Amino acid sequence: MAKRKKTTKSSRFPIFLIAIGLVLTGLWGTHRYFYNRSLSLSDALLATYSQKRGQVALPIHITAGEKIKIPVVEGGKINGVWTVSATAANHVLNSAIPGESGNIIIYGHNTLKIFGNIQSLTQGDIIQVRTTDGVLHKYKVTITRIVSPAQTDLLAPAKTEVLTLYSCT
Repeated sequence: MAKRKKTTKSSRFPIFLIAIGLVLTGLWGTHRYFYNRSLSLSDALLATYSQKRGQVALPIHITAGEKIKIPVVEGGKINGVWTVSATAANHVLNSAIPGESGNIIIYGHNTLKIFGNIQSLTQGDIIQVRTTDGVLHKYKVTITRIVSPAQTDLLAPAKTEVLTLYSCT
């Protein structure tokens, strides 16, 4: 009968480190997968928006009662990668701006500091967007939806003024 070698705590330590490394790599990969899927507004759809000319009043702050109170910065694709602020919501620069006809698209991370409470918005809630010229634009929630990342029809240009808030779930 062969004698079994006793394992010590020090011989288990490398296995523990390898296991932690595998878990962290898996979490990173999962994050990258969902991050890349969450913002699937295509280049073709972005091209349907006209480029802004001259001075415009861009959104700088968004409020929805006590649920959402955050700054807004300009965002979009840079070198094929979506810019997503860690501390603010992002206005798609090519989309419409408050006060003009079209679809105003504001997106952000699904964290408590940004759009983590977006799912608690209900029909009839008032959303206020302040622009760089100091004007406060008010919008009423008419619909909320959970859509797949490929379902971008709600992000298409509109003939009337529409505010679309966009986040992952």
